[in-house]
Amino acid sequence: MTIYSLQSLNHLAQFLLMVTGAIFLGVESYEVIGNQDLSFPWFLFVISCLILSVLIWIVHGFWIDGYLKGSVTIKSNVIDPPVSIEFGDLLEKEGWKAIGGNDFFDSEVDEIIISSNTLHGRVLRDYWPGAIDDWDQTVENELEQIQSSTEARRRGKTLRYPIGTTVSTIARNGSKFFFVALAKTAVGDGTTKANAEDIILAVRGLLKKARARCSNEPLYIPLLGSGLARTGMKEHLLLQLILIGIVEELKVAKVTSKITIILPKHLRNTINLGSINTHWK
Repeated sequence: MTIYSLQSLNHLAQFLLMVTGAIFLGVESYEVIGNQDLSFPWFLFVISCLILSVLIWIVHGFWIDGYLKGSVTIKSNVIDPPVSIEFGDLLEKEGWKAIGGNDFFDSEVDEIIISSNTLHGRVLRDYWPGAIDDWDQTVENELEQIQSSTEARRRGKTLRYPIGTTVSTIARNGSKFFFVALAKTAVGDGTTKANAEDIILAVRGLLKKARARCSNEPLYIPLLGSGLARTGMKEHLLLQLILIGIVEELKVAKVTSKITIILPKHLRNTINLGSINTHWK
């Protein structure tokens, strides 16, 4: 069932006030100009206002401003395939799913190095339960030819990789994930941080890996940078940066058959997909 955002309900209230005023003004004007009373029962007035307001709200929400849209597809001459954006749960999707992590590819979900509340932590905990060594071995094999630097850390892994470095992993249940180095890790306290350039680099590195591994399967990308990456940016700006990274990499070559950005459902209150689609047409 669709859950309408506060933003869209505000629009409905505005249209209701606008329609009520317009109908009332029309009735009064008719009576003054025609010099006669118009028989217009109050309940008919209320029903007319409600019906007309809802119709305008729906038309405006789906086809004009877009605040009721739960998904959009951005089509352009430079984007192949078109990029879809929708609200939902990344982990419910079938296909390759991208996960943002730190530049050490840490795997210890201990609420210090990796929080269990992050997407990274959830995936490691739920898809590699009791088998984190398997994940570590896969990652180590994938990173074998990637240049790294060694850092002295009290906890966690010690090899740091460039932002955008991506590894592909498959869980025991067959779920497929790309883990991409998104945020730089402070050696002292282990906190992570990313900037706008890091977001774009991470997306482009992710797509380079996906081009080699997806085999035309769908690719799903979350709102990278919205968690403990500490970008300090609003969600709609992060979405724009992800789109920039996707477009730039798609100019190089096609990646796979379908690319979808998955936004958390609670962001329906803050991200207007209609306006995003309009800006990228």
